[in-house]
Formats: sequence, C-alpha cells, structure tokens
Amino acid sequence: PEHRADLFRFLEPGDHNITASIPFINNESRAEVLVKTYPSNKSWAVLFVNRKNKVVTNTYTLKELTGISEGICYSWNLLASEKSGAKKELDIQLAPHQSKLIFISTEGKSPKEINLNGKKK
Repeated sequence: PEHRADLFRFLEPGDHNITASIPFINNESRAEVLVKTYPSNKSWAVLFVNRKNKVVTNTYTLKELTGISEGICYSWNLLASEKSGAKKELDIQLAPHQSKLIFISTEGKSPKEINLNGKKK
C-alpha cells in the first residue's frame, strides 16, 4: 500500500552509514534518546523512546541534546512536520512504549523535504 511505501521512503538509508549519539545511555530514569546530526542542514533529529511500562516525563535542554542553546523545533513523522517554534528546551512526556521524533534546526528549515537519513524526498 502507498502508506507503507511512504514509510520505507522515510526510513530509506543513504549511501553512507547512519550514526547517532546516545547521550543518556546510563540514565535509567529518562527515556532513551538518540540524536542524529545533519551537518549540511545545521539540524538534528532527536528520537525519544519509552520502552518502559509507565509514563516517562523529562525536560531536555537543546544544549545537552545538540550543543546549541536555541533552535526551531518540529514534531516530525513521515506524514508531516508540525512546527512548535523556537525553543531552548523540550518537555517530553511519553506513554508506555511510545516514541516521539523531533527535528531541530538552527535556520528554521522544515524537515518536510527530507527523509530520516537527510536525503531529499
């Protein structure tokens, strides 16, 4: 179906290895966090994952996630990106087994034109 094809286009790997940092790997009280940097776009994709059987709520500064003090943030998925504006921190609440993907840009560029690997759609 077309929605599955869209998902695979969103997840499609590029010609190089995809790497991500895991900044809070030893902190069990937080959600699992993976940060993918797109140097050419001056942007980041941050995936928050709750594999626990309880709600997880945390606040993360953009400084600790990306090294920047402030950026334009978007809730991002394969269908759309919703701009949440300029932020210095992210308040993340995840239900059990929920995940959330946030796109952060220093230049306010929307992620709607790229897939998760940074490749143009």
